[in-house]
Amino acid sequence: MKSYSFYQYCKTRTGLNSSRESQMCEDIINDIQFPKQSSDYDDISNYLELNNVTSLPLSVFDCLWKDYEEWLLF
Repeated sequence: MKSYSFYQYCKTRTGLNSSRESQMCEDIINDIQFPKQSSDYDDISNYLELNNVTSLPLSVFDCLWKDYEEWLLF
């Protein structure tokens, strides 16, 4: 199992396509205050809710989080 932060995962998703998930990852990477070391769902979800990081709905984050958890397994 990998030991990478959610931010590190987002870096692997940028520039792949024009999906909403890729766009959210771009928004996260461009946010200089994003908690780059965090791997905690609640921390990141709360941060996104409180800090207008993206204009996309948080349901996109939920999809990304599921992909992130699967990505960690391989």
